[in-house]
Parts: sequence; C-alpha cells; structure tokens
Amino acid sequence: MQRPLLHDAVTLRHFGVCHRLDICESLHAGLPSPHWTEEVQREIHEAALHGHVGSVDVAQATWLGSPVVPTLEDQKYIYAIQVMLNLGPGPAVGNRGESESIYFAAKYEGIFLTDDNSAYQFAAKRLGPDRVVDTVDVLRQAQSQKLITAGEAVGIAVAIRTAGRFLRRVHPLVLDEAYFTT
Repeated sequence: MQRPLLHDAVTLRHFGVCHRLDICESLHAGLPSPHWTEEVQREIHEAALHGHVGSVDVAQATWLGSPVVPTLEDQKYIYAIQVMLNLGPGPAVGNRGESESIYFAAKYEGIFLTDDNSAYQFAAKRLGPDRVVDTVDVLRQAQSQKLITAGEAVGIAVAIRTAGRFLRRVHPLVLDEAYFTT
C-alpha cells in the first residue's frame, strides 16, 4: 500500500538548497496526494520572498501539487498539536507547518518527512516510528533505488550542512558512503 507523504518545509529546503529536489520528485511524485500542506507552502513562499537559497526552486516544484487546506474542524486539532510541539500552554507560536503535516499524516494514514528534531520525535510517538522519515532516510532510499550513489548521498548531506542547514541530531557529523547503503 502506498501512503501519502507530507513534506515539512525544512526538509524541502534541504533538497532545494543543494538543487536536488529531483530526488524527492522521483521518489514521491507518484505517491498519493497530499505532498504538502497550506502552511508548509506558505513557509516556502515566505522564505523565497526573503531570498533564502533553494526556496524558489521548492516554490516552483509543480510535482508537489496543491497543498491540503485544513477545514475549521481540522484547525482545532492542528492547534492542539501545535501547542504540544511548543511544549505546553500559552500561545502556540511556531511549528504550524509541522503540526498540519503531522495531523494530515494521521488523518490520511500517511508518512511525515521532517528534519525538525522535536517534530520528528513527537510524530514518531503519535504516528509510529515507521511513518516518520528524514533527509537521510530519503537519501538511503534514493541510493537503494539507484537514483544516486552512496558517494552522491554523502555529497548532498555535506552540501546541506555547508549551506548552514542541519540534519537530525541522531546522524553523525562525519558521514561516509557506508552510512547510506542499505
């Protein structure tokens, strides 16, 4: 069974900054919709307006399709997730894109793709560890499907970090080809 995959803005920007959105397109374009949410799209467009490298490429990626838009009913559940991601009561200021993505991954029995450490951990508990993936998982899948070599996976990870972006903390600072082979 193929599941919809919901992309977080942080991970889309990772692939955008190193000009390798083609990997996500090859692996995810054929999956059932949705591919992203309204808030993730807004975050990408906002980053593109501010000139963040790679965001324009993501904003123009037609394979992502139309974002899933929350109804008023959906919004109360999304807000509850947002509050939990912001660690307690008070105004839920950040993590709206992650909250929408986690909510819709649950609603549509999908998979959530993120490199946000706290969102990943929260989603793994809520959705199950097999329904949350990160950039390294995507690179491993691309390598196993022969879309890229293990050496290219290392190069992409290095390019992401060189651009000042971060992979999840569970991954070592020094990555080698063996880390990306399955």
